[in-house]
Amino acid sequence: MIVKQKDILKLYTVSDDYEYLLAKNVLSTETMQIISSMADQDDLSSMSVIA
Repeated sequence: MIVKQKDILKLYTVSDDYEYLLAKNVLSTETMQIISSMADQDDLSSMSVIA
C-alpha cells in the first residue's frame, strides 16, 4: 500500500493491519473530517452533506 503524506510517498507492506492503515488514512481526509464534524448535528440531511 502506498500512502502520500505531503510530498512524501510511504510504502507499506501488506500485512494483517493493512485494513486499519487504510481506514485510518481514509478517515483523515478532509472530506471525512467535515462529514464527521457534521454528524453531531441532529438536523443533518443528505442534502446538507452534498451542499
